[in-house]
Amino acid sequence: MEPRGDERAGYTEALSENIRKRPYTSLALALGTGYVLGGGLTSRTTVRVLSLGLKLAMIPFVQDKLLNAADVVLREALKRQEGGVS
Repeated sequence: MEPRGDERAGYTEALSENIRKRPYTSLALALGTGYVLGGGLTSRTTVRVLSLGLKLAMIPFVQDKLLNAADVVLREALKRQEGGVS
């Protein structure tokens, strides 16, 4: 079903207004859409970028776990040291 002329004008006006209000978001959306439609999702570059992104996203979680483990080990070592000195 083809939109009528007044509906199409409404869409065009809304789109133009959105582009005026948020030009960088609109540009990023256009670039992303072109990349996907151009077959970029199946490229090696995309796999590499997603892999790097996942690794970078995991850093805070791994860092938090390592810091917690180190804290527990250090607290236990201090308890043993204090117990042996007395």
